[in-house]
Amino acid sequence: MLIRSLIGGSKMFSFKGFYLLSFASLFALASCIDGFAQQSGGGRAEPEPVRTESRVRRVTKPAVKRTAPKRTVTTAKTAETLEAEADKLFDSGDHDSALAVYQSAVKVKPLLKSLYRIGWIHNEFEQYSEALIALNRAAAIGPNEAVVFLEKGYAHRRLKQNNEALAALKKSVTLDPKSYIATYELGALHNDLGQYRDAVTSLSQSVANRSDYSESYEELGFAQRKLGLNNEAIISFRNSIRIDATNSGAFMGLGDAFFYGTKNYNEALDPYLKGLEYAPENQIAAYNVAWIYNENKNYTEALRWANRAIKIKPDYYQAYSEIGYANTKLGRTDAAMAAYQTALRYKPDDANSHFGIGDIYFDNVKNYPLALASYTKGLSYSPKNQTALYRSGWCYNNQKRYQEAITILQSLITINNKPAHYHREIGFSYWQLNRVAEAMTSLNRAVQLNPDEAASHYYLGLIYVGQRNREAAMRCYRELARLNYANAPTLLDRINAMR
Repeated sequence: MLIRSLIGGSKMFSFKGFYLLSFASLFALASCIDGFAQQSGGGRAEPEPVRTESRVRRVTKPAVKRTAPKRTVTTAKTAETLEAEADKLFDSGDHDSALAVYQSAVKVKPLLKSLYRIGWIHNEFEQYSEALIALNRAAAIGPNEAVVFLEKGYAHRRLKQNNEALAALKKSVTLDPKSYIATYELGALHNDLGQYRDAVTSLSQSVANRSDYSESYEELGFAQRKLGLNNEAIISFRNSIRIDATNSGAFMGLGDAFFYGTKNYNEALDPYLKGLEYAPENQIAAYNVAWIYNENKNYTEALRWANRAIKIKPDYYQAYSEIGYANTKLGRTDAAMAAYQTALRYKPDDANSHFGIGDIYFDNVKNYPLALASYTKGLSYSPKNQTALYRSGWCYNNQKRYQEAITILQSLITINNKPAHYHREIGFSYWQLNRVAEAMTSLNRAVQLNPDEAASHYYLGLIYVGQRNREAAMRCYRELARLNYANAPTLLDRINAMR
């Protein structure tokens, strides 16, 4: 019975003998193939992007405090007198009382300033539909007032009325191109709509209008990152943090630029951790931190952060999958399986969790048929996962289902033909089907890609022995000796036994 080793793993497996005589029978293989780095599991999913959805802080305005209105206003006063009283309340930060007085004023006369401030206060109270009623009246009175259209755009954007928001904000910028808030709001809306080049234009204008506004740099960094301008994004996010060292969105954005942009995961870790100090309920950032710790093989910390993400969002299936991965690496098979199964309960088509279960069967349990079943299920949802394809091919070979191995490994090599062990695995499949010419082509390709691919040298040496090609077999032996490969003496014995 053929018992195959996993080629390409940090763990050592054994390879028991079988024979190939010339082109039709089996060579006697030696007892041990070892020294290969195991491929990582079926492949953890890339974490989803972090973007905090906090309301824009407009630093030119007082903080909003909800209080009961202080007085009941009679209509005996003129609209202008009422507006003046409301202005004093507004400036003191008592917006509830100011709103009541402004509303009394416009009942007497539709004053532009009172209507504008009614809209402004409703926006601050997140009463956007009420804001638009007042602001539309204000726009009719003052069609050239940039701040009125800024507030209209602000309200429409929060109501997801993007076309109306775009029109209002563009008009505001046209009327006052030096407004850092209007250009910021327009740029942020372009980001919402995925119009990143337009966003960069507007946000660059915003930071030119006011160079100390943290949110503009943060939003500019987001647009730059989405355009793949990662170095520029990093500079923008750092500028945002320099201006406001408590801006959690800028820290998250900086982490994203390193994580998703430059793939420098270790550089992403500190900004994420800092951002979580100011926004501790950001479950995606907590998950990303767990992902990074798993990547760094710090599985205990990975578990801590993934569990924190689940505490924030109990149905966070990606975090359960990350817990499964960490427990798999810690050898906690039951806990890993439970975590992956929980993830699949929340999202049955999560390929990552199917791959994770496959890894448990493959690495921990050594049940290759069950591993293959899980990989196959995961590949139905994520058909181009290279490690799952490779391991599926390996499992097919282990079960002597060589043609099925060839089919899946051919699809893998179509996706990526650079890894040497892909060619070695399909070469093994061809060899077992006595398709020696194809086997040699694949194995020679493997050693071209990686001259230290010892198993490929070994397989080629055995094939050359079967072909009675002593010189070629000795070349393979010398490579194995150079690599201090355990089965080099076995190949030499086969060469010496040639007649």
